[in-house]
Amino acid sequence: MSQIILIAIFLLGLKSVHAMDIGTHDMLIEKIESGLQADQTPQIRLRLADLLSDRARLKALQENEKSCNNCHKSREDRTQALGLYLGIFDNLNGKEQLHSFEQIAQSYTVLNQKTNANRFYKKVINGKYSRTLKAQAHLKNADQLFFDHKYEVAYQDYKKAISLDSTTKFPLTRYRMAWCEFNQGQFEIAKRNLGAILESKEAIDSSLRSGMTGDYARFSAKGAIGRYQIQKLHQLSSQEEAKGNVELLANELDRLGRAHENILVNHYLLEVFETDPLEKAKAYLRLAQAELSLKRLSSVVVSFKKSTEFQKKVNCEKVKVGGCEDFNSKAKKFLVFWNQVEKDKPSAQLHQVWVLYLKLFPLDHEMHFMAAKSFHKGKNLTLAQTHYIQSAEIIHKQETKEMRRHLEASLDAAMACAEEIKQIEMKRVAYSSYLKLYPSGPKVLHAKYQIGFLDYQEKKYSSALQTFTQMIGEFKKAPQVKDSRQIAYKASHLILDIHAEAKDNKNLMSHALAFSQLFKAEQNEFNTIYRKALLNETVAVLKSKKPQQSWKEDLLNKYHVLNFKGVEKTEKSSLLEARLQLAKSLQNLDEVQQTAVLIIGQKDLMDSTRQLGFTEAVWAAEMKLNFGKAYEYAKMQKARSQDRNIADHLRLGLLAEMAGRNPKTHFEAALNNTRGTLESNRLRAKIVQTSPIPWKELVDRLGELRKSPLLLSELAMETFARYTNFIGARKVLDHWSVAKKPSGVRLQRQIDMPELKSLAQKIRPHQISKSSESRSQKDLVVRLDYINQIEEQTNKAVSRQDLVIQVAGLSLLSEQKSRLARELLQMPKPSGLQANEIAEYQKMLTNKAQQMDQEAKGIQEKVEHFWAQGTLVKQLRASMSEASYNLQKIIAGEVEFLKTFSMKKHHRLLADIGKIRAPDQKALQSSYAKLKAKPFDAKATRDVYEQEKAHNRTTQMAYYKHRLENLEKRILP
Repeated sequence: MSQIILIAIFLLGLKSVHAMDIGTHDMLIEKIESGLQADQTPQIRLRLADLLSDRARLKALQENEKSCNNCHKSREDRTQALGLYLGIFDNLNGKEQLHSFEQIAQSYTVLNQKTNANRFYKKVINGKYSRTLKAQAHLKNADQLFFDHKYEVAYQDYKKAISLDSTTKFPLTRYRMAWCEFNQGQFEIAKRNLGAILESKEAIDSSLRSGMTGDYARFSAKGAIGRYQIQKLHQLSSQEEAKGNVELLANELDRLGRAHENILVNHYLLEVFETDPLEKAKAYLRLAQAELSLKRLSSVVVSFKKSTEFQKKVNCEKVKVGGCEDFNSKAKKFLVFWNQVEKDKPSAQLHQVWVLYLKLFPLDHEMHFMAAKSFHKGKNLTLAQTHYIQSAEIIHKQETKEMRRHLEASLDAAMACAEEIKQIEMKRVAYSSYLKLYPSGPKVLHAKYQIGFLDYQEKKYSSALQTFTQMIGEFKKAPQVKDSRQIAYKASHLILDIHAEAKDNKNLMSHALAFSQLFKAEQNEFNTIYRKALLNETVAVLKSKKPQQSWKEDLLNKYHVLNFKGVEKTEKSSLLEARLQLAKSLQNLDEVQQTAVLIIGQKDLMDSTRQLGFTEAVWAAEMKLNFGKAYEYAKMQKARSQDRNIADHLRLGLLAEMAGRNPKTHFEAALNNTRGTLESNRLRAKIVQTSPIPWKELVDRLGELRKSPLLLSELAMETFARYTNFIGARKVLDHWSVAKKPSGVRLQRQIDMPELKSLAQKIRPHQISKSSESRSQKDLVVRLDYINQIEEQTNKAVSRQDLVIQVAGLSLLSEQKSRLARELLQMPKPSGLQANEIAEYQKMLTNKAQQMDQEAKGIQEKVEHFWAQGTLVKQLRASMSEASYNLQKIIAGEVEFLKTFSMKKHHRLLADIGKIRAPDQKALQSSYAKLKAKPFDAKATRDVYEQEKAHNRTTQMAYYKHRLENLEKRILP
């Protein structure tokens, strides 16, 4: 024997197999398996099989805890062990062989291999084995046959096992043999043998004895029953189980229909034992059943009443599981059986029991229905209707097909009862219950109409209207129901009559439309009513000061489904105009456009309606910023109109300009029809502003434009800011009335500034020679001429009230006079003069220089006054804040011009004025995107206006300013 196997055997000797954990099993199995090649004796393989079998047991326990199927592979260990046992079975001695037999039988049972087990048992029975082993084989085979319900064959195997080995005749074997006898119809023998086991003094497990006494009660129910038999069952049972076994006997007798014996046992139970309310309730129920079998109907009522009284005292939450359920089930079966017996002619006693039962079990819809049918048969219509409705109330929320069938049957029967008795209140209850509990039932229209008609007759118009309206809805769900159309049509007319009486156009319209769809044959009739109500309601809503927005939207949606077939021209025009006005009041631009296009495309409308369609199509496109589309609609409208007024041309010109197209043709057409000078010149200005060659257009139209000097001056300045043109500017300024206007002054300034700057560039570097008297005199004449030119420029600026040129000229004049005063004192003396003449000459120069210096100081004081007063700076700043981008550049140039002539201390006053606010293209695009998303938003409109103002697009500025004003006044453009 190998050393490893010896160690394993030694370890096995130290510790019981069943006391080891799986880890120890694993170690020992591994050691034995590794040593099997060296030693394969049956005893070593037997030890291995035992270890595998026990490890399978441990794994199976773990699998049960985890509720998994063979997750630890217990079956593999069990199968391997079984193979080892079978392989060594014939090579083992008696004790080992008996041990292996038990292990093999257990493995076959666990692995559910009945066929293999049966084959193995037959091998042992028919082989050369000991009587003890064969007895065990017969016993195991008998057990297998017993659980397969093959009682006769199993009984024979049990007998053979006992004959071979009397030790197998233990109580469990004889107990199963008694069951075999019972199942073969040998009831008395089975009872006698089972009683003998119970009366013997053998040690029997308490749970097994409990099962035996219960089965003794079952066996007893098949034989004669008297007080002696009941007492014997009582004596054989333990004190704890005696009452339960007697009750079990009573139940068996009840099941077998042995009425007299059942009464005897139940009375014994109630007399001898102390019973709780549930046990008493069950006992009296059994008595009622037995008495019914004996046709003692009065006694049945008495027993059943006692049964229900005791059951009411039971706290079902505290009794063991199934206690109350068992009673409930048996009580129901009892009453169902009795009802079936008296199906056609129910007795008064049956009705009494029905009342008792339904008080105890008020939620059983089947029993309510069954009771109602019984009451109905007995002509108790009021009670029958009550229970039909109670049945329906219990099941109405259950949506299964079977429950709907029960619900329908209950409610139909309730209505039938009401109609049989012909009582108004019963009818109302029946019809109301049908509607409440079965709103989708096939007779819902009938029920609703009947209730509604009752209300209508009693002048309960509100409830009648509600009923008829609901009834129409149900008809739509089930139009196939017999007579449903006729009933619904009548209900529809009653509904319209009620609304007409109340002058409720809103509801009249709603129902008329619904009925026109519901009753196709009468559609024209209902459509006419609907259209009239819709138009009236729309007019009322548009006139209302605070109409509900949601209702306006609903009204608009209703126009979408209008059917104009057969509608005459005037009505159709009125309806489409109303729809258009509704859409506009809702600010639904898509709907306005859709309706307007629909109107434009219709030929059979009033001319005024079609013109309105064009007008609103243009408006919707404008509000959506689709000016190209608006322009196209406006042109189409003008082409279809016989009128040729100025407003149309101006409108087309505006839309063309907004759409980025050349509007000149439209403005020229308007100009040809305009008589007023200012109005005509404004059109000419528009042509100039939108022209790609504005100066040419302006100069060509100067003759007429000069008649509006303010307009011309502003137009010229604006054009100059865009395109510098001194020639064109001088032509405009030739007219004094233009030149004196603020914009004319500024335009003249643009001409004067270069000239004054040129004088400054000439005079500042000019020097008076000191080399000779003649040379210095010539230079002095030139200098004085420059000064005179500056004075002349300055005086002109003063006459025009041009502060910019005036301040610049005075600053330059002060500067140069002060400079000349200094230079006069440095001029060379004339030659050939006497001393006194030289003194006189020097005095004259000094006086002249002082005079010149005083003039310079006086001019400088005036300049300082201008700066201190701040008028110039305020004017420049105000002009800059309101100026367009192009004009900002002009003003910035004026600021830089001033800086060239002013002192540095004045520069800081001008520092922030010359900053040009360049138009932001991205901001413009962003503001347009926001306005497109919210076309009626005042803030978004204002943002676009401000952006257009920054870009100096006057047409767009005017357009959005007008649009903004309308929005702020809550006026739709």
